Amino acid sequence: MVRAKVSDMFKNNSEDGSILLIVLVLMSILLALSLSVLGMITFNIKNSTNQRQSFLAFQNADGGIYAVSGWMYYYKRGDVPIEVSKSKNYIVTTDVLKNTVSIPAGYSSSWIGFDAKLDSVSGSTEIEAIVFVPVAPSGYGNGG
Repeated sequence: MVRAKVSDMFKNNSEDGSILLIVLVLMSILLALSLSVLGMITFNIKNSTNQRQSFLAFQNADGGIYAVSGWMYYYKRGDVPIEVSKSKNYIVTTDVLKNTVSIPAGYSSSWIGFDAKLDSVSGSTEIEAIVFVPVAPSGYGNGG
C-alpha cells in the first residue's frame, strides 16, 4: 500500500512543471523591463549632465565677453590685460576693426571697433562679439 500511495502522488502532477515555466517567463519579462528602465535612467542622467556642462561653458564664455568689453569701455582701451582676457575657463583675443565694419548710426568717429573672439578652455564654446569703445581724449590713458 505504501507503493500505491507513492505512485498515486505522481499520476496527475503534469501541471507542476507548467507553473514553474510560467514563473520563469514572468521573471524574465520583469528582468527585461527593469533593465530597460535602468538604461533609460542612465541615459537621461548622462544627457542632463552634458547639457549642464554645456550651459556652464556658455555662461563662462558669455561672462568673459562681458568682462573684456566692460574693461575696454571703462578704460577706453583695446589692449586688454592678461588678467581680464585669460582665465581658467576662457581665452579672449581682440583685434582692431579697421575698414571691415562701418561705424553704426548714432556713433561718431571717436569710437573704435574691436573684434573680440572668445574660446573656452574646454573647447566646447566659441563666441565672437564686436565691441565699440569710445576713444578718450588725447593723453587720457589711451596712448594718444
